[in-house]
Amino acid sequence: MNLPEIGEAVRKARKAERLTQQQLAAEVRLNPSTISLIESGLTDIGVRKLERICMRLDLSIEVAPRKKPTWEEQQKAAVARYNAALLETDRLLEPHRETGKKHHA
Repeated sequence: MNLPEIGEAVRKARKAERLTQQQLAAEVRLNPSTISLIESGLTDIGVRKLERICMRLDLSIEVAPRKKPTWEEQQKAAVARYNAALLETDRLLEPHRETGKKHHA
């Protein structure tokens, strides 16, 4: 998980518990602005702070190997990147095509 994903998980769990950021902050001994930054994915969070938040919100912390993409997943991603590059190139060239049409008419 990255910081924005952790922040989103914290926000969802906090709202499910019907807690405000201020209430959660008071219960886990943090500043409300820290909770806001965590939920926005805008700050690094220490393991001890994260542990306190997770214990209060009944979330787990898991350290596991990253899932490696299969060959097929890698191929799909490569094709998607290629198609996106073609679309972007087409978008960038479009104004020049219009200019060329005006001169040849």
